[in-house]
Amino acid sequence: MKHFCASVVLLTLLVLIVTSYECPLKNKKLNKKIKQYSKKCLQKGFQSSLGCESSDGKLKKKASRKCGKLEQVLKKCGHTCPTDGNWSDFGDWSDCSAACGGGSRKRRRSCSDPAPANGGSNCVGDAEETQECNDQPCEPYTLKVLCDDHTTVYIDGVQKYTDTNWQALASLSVPSPTRVIAVKCSDHAGAYGIAAGMKDSEGNDLMVSDNSWRCAGVEESGWEKPDFIEGDNWKPALDQGDRHSLISHPRSPWKQINSADSRSIWTSGGGNDRTAYCRKILI
Repeated sequence: MKHFCASVVLLTLLVLIVTSYECPLKNKKLNKKIKQYSKKCLQKGFQSSLGCESSDGKLKKKASRKCGKLEQVLKKCGHTCPTDGNWSDFGDWSDCSAACGGGSRKRRRSCSDPAPANGGSNCVGDAEETQECNDQPCEPYTLKVLCDDHTTVYIDGVQKYTDTNWQALASLSVPSPTRVIAVKCSDHAGAYGIAAGMKDSEGNDLMVSDNSWRCAGVEESGWEKPDFIEGDNWKPALDQGDRHSLISHPRSPWKQINSADSRSIWTSGGGNDRTAYCRKILI
């Protein structure tokens, strides 16, 4: 009997606990209470614990207690207020995409102050902002090219220099930015090779002739242009080192290039190719 009575008591307590967490209002009454909560509490300055936005103002103690009780009822019914999203401050600007000649930079913000919740609306506007930067003109680069024997130099597909004297040094002003340097070199006797170097306005090496160039032994239409797509004929340049006669000959103007890392290059076919078509993609 004692066990039976204890069980009844426990069951009664369990029912009371479960009932205390159930919503005591039906839909129609719940909607009425929500409107009442908004009009008599939130709009008069009651500080909500349900994430609801409150107007300025201060309720009297009695009214505040009533709002508190009403809020507890709504809480049992699972009521929460929608929170509209709001933008955070923008972060720092990214680095400019170009040092000169016009670039752009970006900065971002997030819809997190606060983030939208409970059916609230998303932030309106863009999360990313772009700004132009470093629009000052770029100083031109200086390109020097030496070829044994006949030389033709193209800058972004436009022929800028041609000469048939192996001792002639091509010295060109190259606009910044430039996408591709292309050199055609025809060997008519003896040694063969191409040597080049490009410096900025402060004399820093920007590009030298080495095996990062791509060369072919046959001419293809548009090979000198930036948008040319290299096929199977194009291979990494053959590195002939710095002891090549193009560099070591006493009458060679090599020293004027003045780039310690520059090498004599040719096609991977070596002496089997009497004309080399070589490209250096810069950007």
